[in-house]
Amino acid sequence: MATRIAEALGGVHAVLPLAQIAVIDRGRKDYGNLDDLALSLKELGQLQNLVVCEQPDGSPKPFKLLAGGRRLKVMTEILQWPEANCLVFSRELDELELVEIEYDENARRKSLSWKEDADFKAKIQALREQKFGKKVGRDSDGGASLRDTARELGISPATMSIDVKLSEMSDAHPQLFEGCKTKADAYKMMKLAQETLIRTELAKRMLAKAKVEPESKLKHLLERYIVTDFFEGVKALPDRSFQFVEIDPPYAIALHDVKQADGVDTKHSRKTYNEVAAKDYLNFIDQTLAECYRVMSEHSFLILWHAPDPWFELLYMLLEKNNFSSTRITGRWIKPIGQTNQPARYLANACEDFFYAWKGAPSLAKSGRTNVFPFAPVPASKKIHPTERPLELITEILATFAWEGSRVLIPFLGSGKTLLAAELLGMMGVGFELAPEYKEAFIVLASEHIK
Repeated sequence: MATRIAEALGGVHAVLPLAQIAVIDRGRKDYGNLDDLALSLKELGQLQNLVVCEQPDGSPKPFKLLAGGRRLKVMTEILQWPEANCLVFSRELDELELVEIEYDENARRKSLSWKEDADFKAKIQALREQKFGKKVGRDSDGGASLRDTARELGISPATMSIDVKLSEMSDAHPQLFEGCKTKADAYKMMKLAQETLIRTELAKRMLAKAKVEPESKLKHLLERYIVTDFFEGVKALPDRSFQFVEIDPPYAIALHDVKQADGVDTKHSRKTYNEVAAKDYLNFIDQTLAECYRVMSEHSFLILWHAPDPWFELLYMLLEKNNFSSTRITGRWIKPIGQTNQPARYLANACEDFFYAWKGAPSLAKSGRTNVFPFAPVPASKKIHPTERPLELITEILATFAWEGSRVLIPFLGSGKTLLAAELLGMMGVGFELAPEYKEAFIVLASEHIK
């Protein structure tokens, strides 16, 4: 049975003897390896029609092939079929009509990947514009618009627009879409990429503005978000110069698998997230604590975020090894909703813990405050870093452990929320981050709060 588009173009379904189909003036001479196609046709049968047109009376063969040269070659020379399903037209078809028929047949069988489906629609739109011209306005006469093409294909204008953009962006940046199995996955990745491009442009503008205002608070703040390795950057910091340190290190918990299992869509940001292998983790934290102890003043606090077992006891021992005093009663960030990979077995975890340790004998800025910090997390759709914490939480932690005017060190800046919170509280923060993409996001965030 002919498809909707084939019927609209005058096509009629027929079963024709292959010997009656002539192959004339075909542009494609090399059909490549036909073994896979032969196997598919043999196992699944003919899924797509040959497209032919009638020839004038007196022609050696009554039909001329318009589309399906590889299939015809396999059917006749390898499988030796006597006949095949065909769409028969009384005239030759142009490239646009052939592509529309091919897309309609594939779409009805749902055999297209998201990329193939998007590319088909983009190609049809390009061919329509080539044939009819591009429509310059919705009410203008002539030309082909996305809306017109969508109507021809029987889809919504919004779907047509999204698919054309998907095709264009996946061609321009194929590496971004690796692993996208569905169109929904690809659409999420496209939105992330678009947001990243917009954020990059905004960051450039804000940075340029800060540079022409040499005394601006924003400029001085951005200079303290330093894109370099902590272990290199910390060498330039003087001994005993910071009153508070927040260490929010990679957790060595295979973040990609954890976030994926929890349904958190942070694929794009995970590409620049520097996870530390479990075998290297203790040495990594040991070196971090040693450097932090050196640059901390005589009476100062440090907090160390950490994953659950097996790290609790091991990290506590490292704090002691590096001459910090601490307690096993940790600070605790309580979230309103928990997460678990096995809800039938495990309670959903709704908290994250941090050790708080001290050098010398500092005093809390909020004497007597409880160890519980109840704050909602940053929604996954708004995160610019996979382990980003809410600004309100970080602000409260800083206000609890440090005083106005304190100098704050953040070895692993990530989203930069701690650096911003310190600035808003009248403290002077400085920190380090390996991925420049996160600084771009921080520039936009900081410009919203610092004028």
